[in-house]
Amino acid sequence: MIHIFIGTKAQYIKTAPLIRLLDRRGIGYRLIDSGQHASLTTSLRRELDVREPDVCLRRGDDIASLPRAALWMMKVMLSAALRPGKMAHRVFGGKNNGVCVIHGDTPTTLLSVILARRAKIPLVHIEAGLRSFNYCNPFPEELIRVLTMKRAQLLFAPSAAAMANLEGMGLKGEKHDIGVNTNLEALKYSRSIKHEPPTGLADYALFVIHRVETLHNRKRMEVLIDLMHRLARDRQLLFVLHPPTELILKKRGEYQRLEQQPKITLRPLLPHAEFINLLDRADFVVTDGGSIQEESFYLGTPCLLMRKKTERDEGIGENVLLSEFRTERVDYFVDHWKDYRREPSVNGAAPLELIIERIMALDEAQ
Repeated sequence: MIHIFIGTKAQYIKTAPLIRLLDRRGIGYRLIDSGQHASLTTSLRRELDVREPDVCLRRGDDIASLPRAALWMMKVMLSAALRPGKMAHRVFGGKNNGVCVIHGDTPTTLLSVILARRAKIPLVHIEAGLRSFNYCNPFPEELIRVLTMKRAQLLFAPSAAAMANLEGMGLKGEKHDIGVNTNLEALKYSRSIKHEPPTGLADYALFVIHRVETLHNRKRMEVLIDLMHRLARDRQLLFVLHPPTELILKKRGEYQRLEQQPKITLRPLLPHAEFINLLDRADFVVTDGGSIQEESFYLGTPCLLMRKKTERDEGIGENVLLSEFRTERVDYFVDHWKDYRREPSVNGAAPLELIIERIMALDEAQ
């Protein structure tokens, strides 16, 4: 049995193409939702054509802070440690039952690694091999990636560089370079759903900031807020707010200040198709998100990546400028963002058939 373990918005988006293909081919699987983004999952499933999960470990609101994420994981891990048989049956239908497919580098990824190992189920890691080689940037994702890759029996790398990282780590698991991130399949699906831009929105830039190492670093947040006010003198800004971002802005008294800026529009998280269409039309995007780095690369949208390090090579040196939070790099992008515009590159395809074939082979070998 194939067990697909997801729980965040990004995991739903990037795993949905695989799920839809399994459905079309009539291949059975169990869908396990960790509940990390519990309030978003109903609308996500409807938007992405993903069925209801077989197992949901948590319901309610989204987990929007590190302390809550840590407490949630400790509770689940404690239950797995004290009653491993009961937890294995609840999540996977019993010990040694099938394979667990996990994606990316979120707390949900780490949780699935722990639960699958307790249930003695092999791990399949999609989007393996991405490395920044800095455990603080991004945190905690870099640490989660390394732990996951070391414990996976089957790994799918999205690029030659990621594959080289896997080889360099000396991992024993079966490794495949699939050549492109499954995010491309998700983007093409959402891009086919046309959305008209909000009335009055033209010549705009997008802002999407949500990473832990950004939100909890006062200097970095000051740089970003000052940049928003600076850019809003000349153009409209659409700031798409993740729940943790909104929480931090309100806590620091910045939310109301931004709200009062006539050229800054604050919006909650958007449906993926609506966001992709906005990203496609934007002058440029300012973000600290790795998935948005990938999406802007595929669309050719100029991207100022507000991070010290990135584990992805999509767009770097082309349409993406890694700021490293250096003033001169930020200023250069602001003055020359038009030079970073590229033609869209959406003609490739992630080999989902290969992924399914190797997953099924591993499952049959158990």
